[in-house]
Amino acid sequence: MKFNKPKLESTRLSIRLVNRSDAPVIYELHADKQAMAYWSCPPYEQLAQAEKQVEAALNDYSSGSSIMLGLYLKQSGVLIGTLSLFSIHEESRRAEIGYMLSRAYWGQGLMTEALEAFLHWCFRDLNLHRLEADIDPNNTASGNLLKRCGFVLEGLLRERWIVAGKVTDSELFGLLSDDYEKRISL
Repeated sequence: MKFNKPKLESTRLSIRLVNRSDAPVIYELHADKQAMAYWSCPPYEQLAQAEKQVEAALNDYSSGSSIMLGLYLKQSGVLIGTLSLFSIHEESRRAEIGYMLSRAYWGQGLMTEALEAFLHWCFRDLNLHRLEADIDPNNTASGNLLKRCGFVLEGLLRERWIVAGKVTDSELFGLLSDDYEKRISL
């Protein structure tokens, strides 16, 4: 999929492609054991892991296979999280989303704000038909976020992930473009 270099805005956030200089903050996000408790990989232990992630994200953006956007506070320019679009199936106009927010900003509505702008871009600009999110069933905050943004819980994938020896299930959420359009027109 070809992406124009997106620059999305919300009330408090500027949302744009990550860059190499973001690696130290991405490392901090992914090294936080509490923030990574429900992630599909263990917390990072070295900055090189984040540098490799950013480099892969930039390569994937260039090839059109995925995109990783940074969430930057408008007032300070500080990177506080990420939003990603991946596992893109162009023929079906379907993709998966992922997101992460620094713990210092939890509970302030920032990820809801970011996700709403992101959904608009995915459905209106990219013309996607369906978005999916796979979360740990124990991550109630993430489940509540998805529901607030119109996603529907569609099923449970039993014992889908094994992370650091721990087996976990996944809940699969989906959002269709028609449902999104109906929701925002209310």
